[in-house]
Amino acid sequence: MKALKLPPFNEEKDDLDAYLTRFERACVALEVRPEHRSTQWARLLQGKALEVYQLERADKERAVELDKLKVESEAAEIERAKIETAKAEAEAKEKAETDRRRIEAEKLKVEAETVNARMEHEFKTRETEGRNRNSGAGGDAENAQDRDNNNGHGYIHTYIHTHTHTYIHTFI
Repeated sequence: MKALKLPPFNEEKDDLDAYLTRFERACVALEVRPEHRSTQWARLLQGKALEVYQLERADKERAVELDKLKVESEAAEIERAKIETAKAEAEAKEKAETDRRRIEAEKLKVEAETVNARMEHEFKTRETEGRNRNSGAGGDAENAQDRDNNNGHGYIHTYIHTHTHTYIHTFI
């Protein structure tokens, strides 16, 4: 990139608007690309005008950096929100699964209690029927011996198998 052949801007002699117009015409005539014009402009400035240009350029660079930081901060905040959302969803799923298992366990407990109650009722019914049969038959020796060996109690052993491999043993 060639330097423009313009005299440097002299703030005591040159009018800024007129100098800027000459600068723009020279850039067009020499086909200086727009992205290179600021560099050409900086070469022609001196004194206070150069200081102002440098401050303005530094402010623009800071603004660009600030924009980058804002974008990075927003991206980090979005990522944090995604992580928190995923964590909350996982906790909700875990709670739902825990609740489902608790309800299933309660159902199995009620089912086991129901089976136990039915078996107990059936045992008592059979025990009563057995006593009635023995007392109706005159209490023959063989029935009396069986009744004495069992001490008047029957023996019921049940297994209830669940998906959690829990066994409930009931002895009556």
